[in-house]
Amino acid sequence: MKHGACIVLFSLFLIVSGCNPSQPVVSPTPQPSPTVYIQRETISLETEDGLNLSGTLFPAEGDLAVVYAHMGIADQPSWQPFAAETAGQAITALTFSFRCYGLSECNQGIEAEHHLLDVLSAIRYLRDQGYQRIVCIGASMGAAACLNASMQEDLAGLVFIAGPREFILNDKLYPDDIVNPDMPKLFITADQDPYPTVISDTKRYYTDSPEPKELILYPETVHGTDLFATPSGSQFHQALMDFLLAIK
Repeated sequence: MKHGACIVLFSLFLIVSGCNPSQPVVSPTPQPSPTVYIQRETISLETEDGLNLSGTLFPAEGDLAVVYAHMGIADQPSWQPFAAETAGQAITALTFSFRCYGLSECNQGIEAEHHLLDVLSAIRYLRDQGYQRIVCIGASMGAAACLNASMQEDLAGLVFIAGPREFILNDKLYPDDIVNPDMPKLFITADQDPYPTVISDTKRYYTDSPEPKELILYPETVHGTDLFATPSGSQFHQALMDFLLAIK
């Protein structure tokens, strides 16, 4: 075949294939994966002693709901990324700011008795919305508040993360006064938590608890929900999600 004929045939190939020899071939721009929209609602919780607390509800279709109680060196945003994931699993989630934190009102000191009133306001809000199966998950002072709440409310599950014994109230005794002793219970702490007493306290409440129960120690040096940002973070995350999905 002559050289001129080759050029003609090549040109015809480009025309048929839709290519322009004067412009580079551009690959299609990759499209981002679709993201799941998680609805969230700003709500107000009224405590038994008349305070309004700032809360965020992540509603879902299922009949299980979770209250997330933050630690004293954080606020409700520390739980919100995980709360959104919870809602993505068809489990309603509620985060809130304890009194004197964030946008919540503050007219009294922040004592363990008040922490209990605050977490009870979140649990009872969910009950008023029709949820009867409620899990309480708390870190540090939030863990103590959840444990105290388990002696006031019939909970579907309890997660106690690095909670201090000093915030456990004495008007009811744990575990004798647990309303639902058969609820699943998960106890978690870093094994080198900067507050050493919470390590022994978490182990103690695990030992005292009736079955079903589980204790997980992570080889980290952080406190409470700071575990999310450690090398053990993915394991911590998965342990919480597995706990909820097992109840669901």
